[in-house]
Amino acid sequence: TILPPWLQMVSAVLPATYIFDGMRAVIIDHQVRGDLLALAAGLNLVWLGAGMSAFLMFHAQARERGMLLQVGE
Repeated sequence: TILPPWLQMVSAVLPATYIFDGMRAVIIDHQVRGDLLALAAGLNLVWLGAGMSAFLMFHAQARERGMLLQVGE
């Protein structure tokens, strides 16, 4: 890989890395890598859970501080 070591660590947690590796395997080796697809799907679920958790946390804080616009009340 041509990425510096610190950026390789970042790319290890991005699902796109494994999708591109899987596409590369299809083009070069003519084989479908289900393991890479499953890993990318698992990382997508992790990122989805992290995003939902962050949203719920920020939403709760905004409600406590009264920062949400009250519509219809």
